[in-house]
Amino acid sequence: MTGPIHEHDCDECKYLGTVNQNDLYFCPNDLGGPTVICRYGKAGDYRSGLVFGLDKDSPLHEALKRALKVMEYRRIILKHFDKYERETTRWCALLNLIAEVDLG
Repeated sequence: MTGPIHEHDCDECKYLGTVNQNDLYFCPNDLGGPTVICRYGKAGDYRSGLVFGLDKDSPLHEALKRALKVMEYRRIILKHFDKYERETTRWCALLNLIAEVDLG
């Protein structure tokens, strides 16, 4: 895997790769909880948010899929969703995405 193409300013973020000029990251310690990040612009443009990673049309979807493949990150994401999204359709969407990732 080559390195990121856009500057990123968080030392805690874990680089997940670059897809279509989008650098993808997982951050276990964002202020609001863990998150996935898509950095795409020369001016530091980015999108972030675990729940936005559930949208299959978002570049964050690929970031979330890649993060879920790493068991350490998966545990962090599940703990966060269990606490804040347990009774929502987002919880079901996350579990479906995990199944998709596991089935390859």
